[in-house]
Parts: sequence; structure tokens; C-alpha cells
Amino acid sequence: MASKNKTHEITVKGIITPVEWDEEENVTAVLLEGDDEEPYYIENNAQGERLIDMVDAYVKVTGVARELGGETMLTVRTFSVEEAEDDSDFDESEEDEEWGDQGWEDEVEEGGR
Repeated sequence: MASKNKTHEITVKGIITPVEWDEEENVTAVLLEGDDEEPYYIENNAQGERLIDMVDAYVKVTGVARELGGETMLTVRTFSVEEAEDDSDFDESEEDEEWGDQGWEDEVEEGGR
């Protein structure tokens, strides 16, 4: 007897990552690497296909999740591009000043970070 697929609505944030390409190396499928460290494979519905053009974007997605073959599939209902949440004290302006045109080797010779 086959088990029923349980579905539930979720909202998750994370980064869009490519997982399939065609013969011309165009992205054809993506997943959301969730902040919860779970991969959510995006269904290619109308909203999901829009995410194909947003590889490397940090997004907030609301949709219906279901398990299929041990993977979590996500049918996207809505999404928005978000500013990445960063728990560290990293400041990009400090990186620009610190690394500048010197490059990695120069910084390592000076003792690194």
C-alpha cells in the first residue's frame, strides 16, 4: 500500500542554487539552500521558474512542501528577494580596505588576519 504524500505550507529563507542545466549550460532547475540547512527543491511552476533567473539571490519563499523520494519539494506560491541575514560581524567596507589591491599573498606574508 502506497503512503500518502503529506504536504504543509512553509515559509523559508535561503539562497537559490542551480541543480540542473541543459546542453547549452542554461540553468533548468534550482533549489533553495534554507537557513535551516535543508535543501528545498523548487518545483517548476510559474513562480518556481521565476527563481531560475535568481541564482545566488537570498530569498524568502512561501509555498507547499512535500516529501518525494527522500527530498523536500517546494511548490512556490510567493517569494521576495531579501537582504541576507548575517550573524557575523563582517563588514564589506572593512574587507575592501583590508584587502584592497594587495591580494591574498601580501596579507598572508604580513601575518594574515
